[in-house]
Amino acid sequence: MNTQFFDEDFPVIVFVAEAEIIDQRLHLNVGFSGCDDDKDFTLVFSERVFDSQPPTLKAKITYSPISACAAFFTKEVIFDIRDLNISLSENYQIILRGWDEPLLVQR
Repeated sequence: MNTQFFDEDFPVIVFVAEAEIIDQRLHLNVGFSGCDDDKDFTLVFSERVFDSQPPTLKAKITYSPISACAAFFTKEVIFDIRDLNISLSENYQIILRGWDEPLLVQR
């Protein structure tokens, strides 16, 4: 979790076509532009936990390296989010930039 990195502008758009929480893992199907599909994706969270029911975290997807090409790729990406449970002892939801619905994480 890093609010400063979360608040920084990411120069390209990551399209989230599918998002689902399965067994404490965030499964995504994402679309992105670049010269190839060999990217390292990172899930970045804000350090702020919004006091709601359930508690809410905001997140976004970034990747590297960024390359200036017009090709468009899709990729399945899985993030293990079990470590977030250390600081959150109850169910919580993730608001993922590029995805319309909150993602409920059940403890």
